[in-house]
Amino acid sequence: YMTQCMDHLGVGRLRDESVLGDKLCLTFSGCAVERNAAFHPFKDVGSWEQCWQEASIVQASISRDEGSVVTSSMRSGAGS
Repeated sequence: YMTQCMDHLGVGRLRDESVLGDKLCLTFSGCAVERNAAFHPFKDVGSWEQCWQEASIVQASISRDEGSVVTSSMRSGAGS
């Protein structure tokens, strides 16, 4: 569906297998892999929710770590 929609809109194609963790295309390496923006396919709600939970935990950890870097940089006067 998305391919046909994007083709209709004239959106160009770019192959980047690191963005989609896809079990069918063998690019799936786990829900906690930071570089994946989406995961496919999950055939039931429970398995999708479990994957989403794993990805959310990783994202929260990254956001928290990035906040620590910004806060410590501000304290040390970096960027001023």
